[in-house]
Amino acid sequence: MTGPDINLGSIVDLRLGRPFMRGARGPGAFYCLGLWLDLLEAATGIVIQDPFIRPEAESLRNFWDRFVKIRANNLQPLDILFWRSGPDAHVATVEDSRWGVSTSPAAGVFRAPLDDLVRRASDFYRLRELY
Repeated sequence: MTGPDINLGSIVDLRLGRPFMRGARGPGAFYCLGLWLDLLEAATGIVIQDPFIRPEAESLRNFWDRFVKIRANNLQPLDILFWRSGPDAHVATVEDSRWGVSTSPAAGVFRAPLDDLVRRASDFYRLRELY
């Protein structure tokens, strides 16, 4: 991995096991995008409003305009792995070259092998402001 030296391990450790709650951005509970927004802020100081708080077409478009689509073989910390599960979309966050972090209703915030998350993902995104 290249890019800024972002060590998310200790930040992720503090969030592991926190419960899943749709729309939550922490600190007590998280949903998938809320976790990414929280990790981004904790690791870099970049604050982005959750586009799903008021999911208007313009706020969603403005949010996704901040990203560039990347390839799975070029992942860096804080990149987003995206996939659909039925009608719902889901994201996971790249922690480092071995691990990713995600949420589920059953497990809350959990760490998983990055390769497992990559296999589930259909698209990969990087926030333009980071690199």
